[in-house]
Amino acid sequence: MALDDKDNDGIDISIEDEEEEPKVVRVPFNPMISYVEMAFGIFILFVTLALFGYEIFTVVSLFFVIFIYRETHYVFRTYPSGFVKKGAIFNSLHSTGWFLIMVINVYTTQFGSPLILPEITNLLDYCALFILMAFFGMRNIIRMYVPAGTVRAKYLEYPS
Repeated sequence: MALDDKDNDGIDISIEDEEEEPKVVRVPFNPMISYVEMAFGIFILFVTLALFGYEIFTVVSLFFVIFIYRETHYVFRTYPSGFVKKGAIFNSLHSTGWFLIMVINVYTTQFGSPLILPEITNLLDYCALFILMAFFGMRNIIRMYVPAGTVRAKYLEYPS
């Protein structure tokens, strides 16, 4: 933060406060829990698809996208690091794009063939997998990086 003043002689006097932005500390991380959660998420999505069809499949995918945005908001409130925020933005934009493709294709499939990339036969399934990748990418960001000087929060413990 710079305070600029001029003294009576017209000479610039500037005072620079050397405040360092608190850094983010990378903590030891075991990704095995992410793999188990990813397998569970895939199982939930595709059981939903088999039992209820693509409309409910899209709704369940929407819940994952909402969780991604919730965690992105948490990252922006808590983490000062640019890298972590860029990762959060990437994951939220990534999931939103694939969710929009999923919604458009589910809607147009009711009237015939999918509108976006109809030559890829399982694109709706791939969209859900990409949304899950973004979801667990956000989880990994929150688990791997902790703002310096804070205690690591428990899993999904969001301050109010």
